[in-house]
Amino acid sequence: MTLIVILVTSKNAHSRSFLLLRSFFYYTLELVLFISHFQYSLHSKMKGIRYDGKSYIIVDTNGDGNCFYHSIVASNKVNITDAGILRKYIYEKVSEWVNTASQEMVVVLKIYGALQDIRVTLHEFINRQRQSGQWGSSIYMAFAAIVLNVHICSISNKMKEFDVFSTAKFFQVKGFDDYIHENAETVYIYHHAYGRPFEPCLNPNHFCTLFLFLNCMLLFY
Repeated sequence: MTLIVILVTSKNAHSRSFLLLRSFFYYTLELVLFISHFQYSLHSKMKGIRYDGKSYIIVDTNGDGNCFYHSIVASNKVNITDAGILRKYIYEKVSEWVNTASQEMVVVLKIYGALQDIRVTLHEFINRQRQSGQWGSSIYMAFAAIVLNVHICSISNKMKEFDVFSTAKFFQVKGFDDYIHENAETVYIYHHAYGRPFEPCLNPNHFCTLFLFLNCMLLFY
């Protein structure tokens, strides 16, 4: 409080240096106030999480069965702004690749073989995923990443600890990370129990968007 009085009553209040100093002071003050209210450990009244030394702001999405696609749209990392259109676009592209003898077809088959229940054929899977309401999982992330040319990092709030799936790491292990541009942006999403984002659960069933704190605009809801 003393510092505020000194700044306000300074005789050099109209100087450029004073204005810069005052702007810096108020920015720092706002930042300190925000951090003091930010969640550095899980708490039901907060709207952020901390993982691997980084802080994230949570932006919720509609729980209509398309939450994974809503979370991708809300990241502002893709050009499509409608979750339903995004879903159809991804699987139309996957279907197109499957029906052509191309390198992309090989990658699709590898992704499907590694992540999907083999009791469902690839064509059945694609037809299902074109329909609204199909829930997301790691295979959705892999297909979305390779079609949209982004990395997707999902942090799941499970019972004992956060469970993380990274398409970048998955592609690297499988040996086809060359299909994602080296400068591709990363979409961060949060997987949790619907309506209870800070309660660990056995089977998370809702996706929302995560924004790295200090690397993006601060968003509140």
